[in-house]
Order: sequence, then structure tokens, then C-alpha cells
Amino acid sequence: MPGFFILLYVSTAALDGVDAGVAAITRAARLSNARLGITGLLAYDGDTFLQCLEGEQTVLADLLQKLRADPRHRDLEVLAFAPATTTGRHVGWDLGYHVVEDESDSLQRFRGLRGSTAIAAFRTLAADLDVGASDPSTT
Repeated sequence: MPGFFILLYVSTAALDGVDAGVAAITRAARLSNARLGITGLLAYDGDTFLQCLEGEQTVLADLLQKLRADPRHRDLEVLAFAPATTTGRHVGWDLGYHVVEDESDSLQRFRGLRGSTAIAAFRTLAADLDVGASDPSTT
């Protein structure tokens, strides 16, 4: 698919009523992502968001601008924005969602990773999350 890219970022939650806020974000993102042809996975550990999105380069670039301006999170750090080496990692998921409940598995560890190293670390995490991730049709 020409122009198919991956966007991977980490950010810190800045929400009151975090659980309800994350549920609202996820519902809205699923609708928007389906319309835009974006697939992805959002992981959340109670403080940190880690999100991997796949789609057309220009669509993801526009979305990244919106994400940077979104007051529901802060300290957004782009770990990778590059051509995808494979397509459709999250096919069928407008936005998969998983809560990381193990305190020793903080998503903060992704800060500072870049490019293929960040993508490889995310894929290792996602391999475990995909098995137990929330059904993408629910919140």
C-alpha cells in the first residue's frame, strides 16, 4: 500500500476521571479511525499512553498534529514515524485497547527509544497484549 506508515508515540495522561476519559477517547478514536482507514493499538498503564497507529502517511501526519494539541495528555514523544515494513498489523481493529495492570511493566520504559528499536519493543509488548487485549468492539 503506497504511503503506508506507522506512528508510535508515548505520552502522559492529563485527565480527570481517567478511566471514563480513556473510555471516551477510545470510543471516539474508533469511529474516527474507521473513517480515516487507520488501525492501531492503545496501551495504558494508569499514567502513560503508548499508541501505535498504522495508515496513510498524510492521514497520520494530520492526526499527529491533533494529538500534539490534545489537552487530555502531555509530554507526547514520537518514537517512530516511518514507512511500515509490513501492512495491517492491527487489521480489524479501528483501535485495540489494553490496560497494563502490572506496575512493574510501566510504559514509561519506552521513552527515549527511537525508530526500529522502539517499533521492535512495541511489537514485543503487543505480542503479549494481543492475546489478552480487550475486544476491539467494546471498551
